[in-house]
Amino acid sequence: MMRRARPTRAAENRVARRRFLLTASAGLCAALRRSTRAAPAVFGEEEVSAERFRFRDGVQTRTLVARVLIEAADGGVLLESRDQRYWVVQPDELLERRAADAPFAYFDAKSLGAALQREAAEAGVRPPFDVVATRRYVICTNAGSRYAEWCGALFERLMAGFTTHWRSRVLRLHRPPAPLPAIVLADRSEFDRYAETLVGRLDPNVHGFYSPVTNRMVLYDLTASPNEPPARSWADITRKLAADPFNISTVVHEATHQIAFNSGMHRRLADTPPWLVEGMAMYFETPDLNSRNGWRTIGRPNPWRLRPFLAAARRGRILPLEDFVTAQEVFADPQTAPLAYAQAWALTYFLIKTARNDMLRYLRTLSRYAPLIERSDEQKRKDFTAAFGTDFAALQRSFLAYMSKLAMR
Repeated sequence: MMRRARPTRAAENRVARRRFLLTASAGLCAALRRSTRAAPAVFGEEEVSAERFRFRDGVQTRTLVARVLIEAADGGVLLESRDQRYWVVQPDELLERRAADAPFAYFDAKSLGAALQREAAEAGVRPPFDVVATRRYVICTNAGSRYAEWCGALFERLMAGFTTHWRSRVLRLHRPPAPLPAIVLADRSEFDRYAETLVGRLDPNVHGFYSPVTNRMVLYDLTASPNEPPARSWADITRKLAADPFNISTVVHEATHQIAFNSGMHRRLADTPPWLVEGMAMYFETPDLNSRNGWRTIGRPNPWRLRPFLAAARRGRILPLEDFVTAQEVFADPQTAPLAYAQAWALTYFLIKTARNDMLRYLRTLSRYAPLIERSDEQKRKDFTAAFGTDFAALQRSFLAYMSKLAMR
């Protein structure tokens, strides 16, 4: 039997911006270890079969066209619908299944925009809704088109920088197969209302999230203030956001998650170690607001992560690497998450800067993890040591020495 996906929530605080753990909850759909059919992560020009499903989803019945990603031996299925959402359907929830009239195809920008508008309306978000489409994104917003256009330009620059930074024969990334969906809401109250329908009630310090189940990135206008007039230009938006470095980093962090999960670096609902998922997003957090054409600050030291990491390291409070590379709960606990995020950034930064080829091989291994299949700590540790060696003590000494020197530059 397949258990329904429930993303783990982790409350952010002002220091570490704790956010949702992006992997599925522990034990999610363990029955899929004996899956009878699995679709590839990406499909190209070849035709992919589509089917029409009718199934119970809580108190309502849904009918949609989808492709089957995984089918378990008992008949449970993991589906992807044309709007890029994942659906876990139990055998006893499935009411009807038949072949669709045409091969599977994602919604185009216009249809995806309409779907996002319907979702926002169903969530009780205040209209009107604008749809802003860029080359690779569709943004539904009630914050006004100017802020959404600014965000879209930022997303496009980030994606270009991300793919250029990771271009390699070892790790072959791909363009997202369809425009990526984003929702940008007018203010905090609208954000909370929408989020509650998608992932549940949020901590007040959470300012954005990416959901791997729905593939939605959800943000709100961080320039909005009851005591100030709205931003009137891109320059005004940049000035307001730059007043608090965490404003920009929130947007970049969530956008990086979405890119990584749609370019082949990570797989949605795979049991990827949280330190790597979060560390990769934080590696891109330092923004470049002065260039319209690129992203020149990728991989710069992140002082908001480095300082708390080194302070904890001096007091002997960081986790040994042998434990950290499999850790999950420390990212969900509000008491331990700030340090866990700082250590995730530090380890990601260290490995990229000192062992890039090993990191590429490690990323390639993890990119092959199948959705919904839980991996043991032993398996995760084995994948890590296959790339970086088995001497955790020596690696930790090198890690701490490198980060200490980084602080003195």
